[in-house]
Amino acid sequence: MTKPSRPDTPPPPDTPVAAVRLVPLGPVDAFSCQLVAANLQALMDLTTDILPPRPVFPDAFMETRRQYDAVKLIKGLAEAVPGPALGLGLTGSDIGTPILTYVLGESQLGGRMAVVSTYRLTGVGHRIKLERLVKISLHEMAHVLGLGHCWQPQCLMRSPRNVGQIDELPLDFCDTCRYEIGRRVRRLLQEVRAALDGL
Repeated sequence: MTKPSRPDTPPPPDTPVAAVRLVPLGPVDAFSCQLVAANLQALMDLTTDILPPRPVFPDAFMETRRQYDAVKLIKGLAEAVPGPALGLGLTGSDIGTPILTYVLGESQLGGRMAVVSTYRLTGVGHRIKLERLVKISLHEMAHVLGLGHCWQPQCLMRSPRNVGQIDELPLDFCDTCRYEIGRRVRRLLQEVRAALDGL
């Protein structure tokens, strides 16, 4: 029988390292998490670990609006996901910010964390809801990598004005954004690997 390795033992050099930790906040469909993780890997080369579900951070709840403050959720995620890996929270709760009545997703531009909500992705078929979730998640994680909005009509980094316009966006990035994502992901993976090697 093989002796299990210690959890803090760095993986062998050829082992893929997780660049993203996906955190279900509250009840979230497991298949939705798996689908987002698969698309982060396939379209952005972001290897993703899905962490166990955890309660939505209660101090982020805005009582007067009956929704969660996305900025505070991101702060909670930053504490829950230490280290150089990026964090993505998925929640079924409604989220907003102090200046926006609601958001579908929120991220730290060039930071480490993003959060996406499925709450307003309703009233459509299950396939469309899942496709919207994947697109929003990829869009927000590209912001975390430091990409701004793109003016190319066929790019996932265009800024939709409403939920319906998400359906018009392709599930892909333009050549320029794809190049930038690849460059920044390679740098991120080097940082994650260096942190693991330093354990």
